[in-house]
Parts: sequence; C-alpha cells; structure tokens
Amino acid sequence: MGLVKQSPSELETLSQIYATRIQATSSFWIEKKRLMDSLVKNAVTPQELEILATKSFNEYAGFRASVENYTTIWHQRRTARRVDSSVQLPNSASANNMRTLEDQVQAARIELDRLIKRRLNSMSTELNLPLTRERTPLEKAAYEKQHDGESSMNVSDMFTQTDCFPSKGWNQNTSKTCLYDDEDLLKILKSIKSDGSAFCNSSLEDMQSKFHELHPKFKHVGVDDIAEAASSRKESFLSSHIEIGQIAIASQSCLVAQQYAKHGIPPNLRPQLWNLMIQCNASESYSLHVSRVYKGLRNKLLHYDLLVDKLIQLDSKHSANDNSYFVFEDMVCQILLLWTRDEWLSTAIATNTVPSQNRVFKSVDSLQNDYKLEQSAHSMPKIFDCIHESCIAAKRKFQNVDYPQNGIYPISGISLYAMPICFVYADPGHAYLTFRELYARYFSRLHCISSKPETLLHLCLTFEVLMKQADAVVFYHLSSSLQLSPLNLVFKWILYGFVGILDCEQVLLLWDRVIAFDSLELIPLTAVALVYHRRKQIMEAQTADQVYACFSEISTIKCVPIIQQLLFLRKSFAS
Repeated sequence: MGLVKQSPSELETLSQIYATRIQATSSFWIEKKRLMDSLVKNAVTPQELEILATKSFNEYAGFRASVENYTTIWHQRRTARRVDSSVQLPNSASANNMRTLEDQVQAARIELDRLIKRRLNSMSTELNLPLTRERTPLEKAAYEKQHDGESSMNVSDMFTQTDCFPSKGWNQNTSKTCLYDDEDLLKILKSIKSDGSAFCNSSLEDMQSKFHELHPKFKHVGVDDIAEAASSRKESFLSSHIEIGQIAIASQSCLVAQQYAKHGIPPNLRPQLWNLMIQCNASESYSLHVSRVYKGLRNKLLHYDLLVDKLIQLDSKHSANDNSYFVFEDMVCQILLLWTRDEWLSTAIATNTVPSQNRVFKSVDSLQNDYKLEQSAHSMPKIFDCIHESCIAAKRKFQNVDYPQNGIYPISGISLYAMPICFVYADPGHAYLTFRELYARYFSRLHCISSKPETLLHLCLTFEVLMKQADAVVFYHLSSSLQLSPLNLVFKWILYGFVGILDCEQVLLLWDRVIAFDSLELIPLTAVALVYHRRKQIMEAQTADQVYACFSEISTIKCVPIIQQLLFLRKSFAS
C-alpha cells in the first residue's frame, strides 16, 4: 500500500493512543468486570489472575479479536494512502511538479466552491426558501405520527414536493437543478495540467502483484459460481466457500474477513462480513450502537428542514428510474436525509485524510459573508432575508456550525452510492451505518479535487496510464482518430463506482474487493478491463457515438472475469 514507515517513537505514541481509545470502549469495561467477578468468585491469586486474563483475552472470537479489529480499522483510517515522499516523488523534478500541481488543485477547488455557492444561492432565491429552518409543530407531529417504533419512515409527505423546482434550473446559464455534477467535475479536472510525474502511478505489473489473489488459479465468487460453470463444480465451490465464510464470521476478525472477501462474498454472508471489515465500534452490542446513532439523526431530521433536502429528494429519483433499484427509492432518500445531518462524517473524513474541498465548513453567517464579497448589497438574494425575518431563533442555533450539518455539499448522483447498499441491508439503520462508513472511506474520495493518492484526479490518471499500457492502439484510436478522450468515456464509471453501469450484484462483487484490498485502484482497473473487453467493437467504430453505443448495454458483463483477463490473460497488440 506504500504506507509511511513508523519509527519506534511513533509506534509507541500510536500504541498509547489506541490503548486510550480501547479503554474508553464498553467492551473493555465489560471484559474487566468479567475478570474481576472471576477473581472474587474463585479467590484466585494474582499469578492465577494473569493466566486467567491471558486465556480470556486469547479466546476464539473474544476480546483479542475486538482489539485487533479496532486497531486495524483505526490504523487504516489514519494512515491509508499516506505515502512516503521518496515513493510519491521519484525524482527531483517531481518536487517542482508537485508544487505546481498543488497550486492548480487549490485553484480548481476554489473554482468549484464558487460554482456551488452561486447555485446554492440561486436555488434559495428562486424557491424563496432559507438554508435552514425549524419545523413547525404541525410538521413535527405529522412526522412523529408516521413513525412506528423502528419501522422505516415515509419521507414522501414530509417535504415540499419537487415540482416547485424551476424547469430551467436555478442558474440563468444552465439548466441544471443540482449544486454540481460529473460534467462540472470533469471540466474542472481537465483544467489541471499534469503529465503525471507528480504521482506514483501503478503499472499493470504493479496491479498484478497488488491484486494477485484475483488470479484465475484461485476460485472466486463471480466466476466459479456463475451459470456457465459446471453444475456440480459450482455447487461444490459455493458450499465450501460459504462454510469458510461462516468460519470467518465466527472468528470476528476483520483481517480474516478481508482475506476471505478478496475471493468474493456470497450474498447471504455479505452483511456480516461487511460489518466485520468496516465497522470499528468496540462495544457490547452493535445493534445498540446502530439504534443510538439512527435515533439521534432521526431526531435532527424531525426538528429541522434543510434546503439541500430538496436536492436529496430529487436525486433519490435515480432509484425510481432504475429497474434494479426502484423499490428502494424511499429507503435511499431516508439514508441520504440522515447523511446530511451526520456531524460524525466531518471528523471521520478528516481522519481518513480526505481533502476538504467538498466539505464546506460554513455556518449560515459564513455563507452570507462569502456571498457579500461577490454581490452588491442591493442584489443580495432572498435567502438571507428569509433567515433573518422568519428563522431568527433557528439562525442563532446554527451559528458557527457546518452547513449542511455533515459539512458536505451533495453531488448530483449521490444516491447512486446508497442504492446497492439497500440490497445488502433490509434494516435502514444498519444500511445507514454501512453507507456512512463506506462514504467516509471510499465514496467521498471519488468526487473530491485533490492531489492525494486514490482520489479522483489520481484515479483518472491511473486509468489513462493503465489504458495506454494495456492497449495503446485502442487509446490512440479513441483519442486521435475519433477525437474522443478515453477519460470522457469512463468518467462516470469511476465517479459512481460502476453503479448504474454494471448489474447490481456485479457492483457488489466489485465493492467486496475494494473493501477487502482497501484500494480504490480497482475502480479504474475495472474501467480499463471493460474498455479492453470491448476492443473489437471500439476499433470498428467510426464515430464517438458508435463508441458510446458499444457500452449502451453492458449490464450482463461479469466484472471479475474481465479483470482477470486484463491482468493475467492479456494478449499484446502491436501498434
């Protein structure tokens, strides 16, 4: 992974940090109480207590597994994708290139930030709505009435219907009804000029080594269990793989779960194994943790209405327009409404070294002051009048806090990240906890402007490097003969992690490996594999439209076999 090497003093400091964190968990105190009870009950000596404690600590799926999981996942959050400078800057010229790149990235962030603020203010002006308002007693009562214990809430009647959106958007120069989308991101990314020397881009040989568990010599869910496999061989593999998966779950070890998931996860085991790999809550009951977080966020949703809720409503319609996900529209909307109010994300994303260009830590006052710098006083939008005249009390509560409360402006298509998770978890609380963890670790990196490894810019450059190496002829045909940038072709695939492109189960099989290897480089690698898979059709295409037509129906493609084909079974094409 190219992690930063830790000195002995740094390791000692980290050990103290993790020890302090573990001692603050309920699991630690439950284990301590259990040992104390044994001491009193059995009247053991101090020497016997040490033996008893060691034995208890090392019990299968016991407290040791909880400690390992906690430290492993927290260490991944702290150090994942932090690369040593000698790796990131392979030659002296790269240092200057990196400084130049950082300047361009910062300028791109500022440009995107201004674009989002303009659209947010225009949206508020045209809809005549404040950024935030406190719900009326009648609205709160209606919300509470729709709740029945832990059942899913019906969000459809809680908000102003989206037919109030202006038909031509809320920007005179665009028809977009969003704050920013894939076109905005791609345009801004292309303004960053880099030859790639500031990055340590992986080659196909590097990928072969990093993802060697994907080799066809190993059996995989998504390959050896598909319809084309012989029936007896398929059933034998599934049976044994499920049995091994159950052992991995029983171990309660995230490291064991990650190793298992590199070969794919059967659908019936995915919820438990995902929880093991991504949740680091060392408590006596994960269900209680889910319930506490879920109820707290629902309470915030009950009391306050946000302007971005209208965007969430509109974006959730992505589910309704997809045959695979339409039944989850309400659940997707619910997950995202909770997401906008989750202050945990600000800290979690910062801990995971995600850059802050899309995490806009702005209070209502701050947004107003920013806008004053760009607009004259007589042209101030009604958004601020609404806040001061009708929401004075609410405004005081929101001073010096993030807007939205999670500190993140929603990108158009944010619902695409939540849709596959609804396939995995039936309970909205468990679905939300998984979504927010995956967002903090991975999804947020897919739409941020940063020079950090495994963020969008780096992933796009990785795609181009791998595509040139895999098939320079196709790359030249697209970019020169057809004047179609290969990145334009695959940008949405990378941005949304192939949701809406591949079949849902294939998306989940891909995400299994992303989590297991803890690497987003599998996303551009899959994009290269898909283009390589359609090489013949691309070379026959005479126009850009014909190229896009080659990928108009790819929902039947299996992701793992095409990755294996690219990495381990690839033919060389002469240029």
